[in-house]
Formats: sequence, C-alpha cells, structure tokens
Amino acid sequence: DKNNRVEAVKSDKDIVGGLPVEVQNLVKSQLNPESMKKEANEQLDQLPTDAVKQGDTWQRATTANFGAGQVMTFHMELKYEGPVEKDGKKLDKITTKLLKVDFALQDSPLPFTLKSSDLKPDADCKGEILFDRELGRAVESTSTTHVKGDLTFVAAGMDLPAKLDLKMETATIVK
Repeated sequence: DKNNRVEAVKSDKDIVGGLPVEVQNLVKSQLNPESMKKEANEQLDQLPTDAVKQGDTWQRATTANFGAGQVMTFHMELKYEGPVEKDGKKLDKITTKLLKVDFALQDSPLPFTLKSSDLKPDADCKGEILFDRELGRAVESTSTTHVKGDLTFVAAGMDLPAKLDLKMETATIVK
C-alpha cells in the first residue's frame, strides 16, 4: 500500500489441503495468510522510518513461526554502519545483534504444554543487511542465529526437561 505495508497474502491454491490432516495441523499456522502478512510487515519494520546517521542503533523484535504453535521472538539491536560499495553499487550497511529470545507454544496441537523457557543467544549470532536507496529496499541480507538453553514441557502432569541448541543461517539476495 502507500504506507509500504503488506495488506494481504493470497494464494491461487489451497497449499495445505492436499496434505494429511496430521501434517495440516502442524503447518497450518506457518502458511496462514495473516501470519505470512505479519511476518512480511515485520521484515519491513526492521528499518527505521526516520533518517539515521552512521553509528545509530535501534531495536526491533521479529517473530518466527516454526509450526505446531511453536513461536520464537527474536529481540535485536540494529546498527547503521554507513555506506559501502559492492559490485559498483553504493549501498547502506546495517548490522544486527541478537539480544534476547523468547519461546512460546501458541494454540499448539502438540500433546504437551510449555512450563518454562530459558533460551539465550550464543556469541556467534550476527547479521548484515545491505540496503539500496535507489531501489528503496534491502538487496542482501545474511544472518547467523544460534540459540541455546533449557526448556521444560509438561505432558500428562509430568515435567519433561529439554535442552535446545538451534543454529539457523540465512542468506537472501535480491537480483
């Protein structure tokens, strides 16, 4: 729209309909148009609407839906590093640092509930966004997210302690 927001996510096909019911229940929240719209707008919200100068920082939170009601919220600090040149183009470099991670089970079909979560970002978490002012959008984004910690689930009235060591690496290049 005119405010640079995603208004709707639509599909010509029923993406989930051909899957077994058990699988549908696990992935429906990931492929829900409202969830996809929210995720797209969170991506757009990473960048500030006001002008920034080299060294400025700001904080944002993004949510990742892992299906079956499993949701992680990543609290990040972003920093404007300044202009860089790549492949003959002048771009703006922004770095990211993961500060905190929250885990929740929301409307989960899983046969257990979450009692507690103590997850921490590892020291190797980092990210970089290259923004093209002429195009008005990010043209490259890379990140390494490494989360470790303890979780306690409850099933049939019993505590189920667990350890998590999750590493995700992403790279997006827009051509």
